[in-house]
Amino acid sequence: MTNSPSILDRLESATYSEADIARLLNCSKRHVARLRDRDLIPGLIRLGRMVRYSRRIVDRWLTEAAPCNP
Repeated sequence: MTNSPSILDRLESATYSEADIARLLNCSKRHVARLRDRDLIPGLIRLGRMVRYSRRIVDRWLTEAAPCNP
């Protein structure tokens, strides 16, 4: 038997929670919920009542949305 990560472990490592997004954006979880309700954050994954965001998609969104100083 191998010690491979469980499905939940893999989900957690590949996604952000709304609290994670709030920390990344330096805002409240309520503000993140408002952004979610307006479809302004990409990569939304809903599993029942659980809300997660694709880490890969959010990271790309943050990189592309960040202002560039030449």
